[in-house]
Amino acid sequence: MIITVSITDKEKFGQYGEKAGPTLAQFGGELLIHGTHARALYGGSDHSISAVIRFPDQASLQAWHDSPAYQDLVPLRTSGGDFVLTAYDTIK
Repeated sequence: MIITVSITDKEKFGQYGEKAGPTLAQFGGELLIHGTHARALYGGSDHSISAVIRFPDQASLQAWHDSPAYQDLVPLRTSGGDFVLTAYDTIK
């Protein structure tokens, strides 16, 4: 999963990050990359933060996203920034 964020409230975004991270492990989620936007090498980019999270499979990703622990954080996510969460399948 790739997440891009344009932060709208730093405090709430920070709270979301602190609480969302621990929800990943139960579903096999692993934060691979998390960083601030440095520059666009080609094309446009309007987000300030990106993250790449790996899950064992789509079912695990969906289970994490639908879990009560994560769903409880959705209002905090929404008030902390404009998020785009995108799931991808691995090409083998």
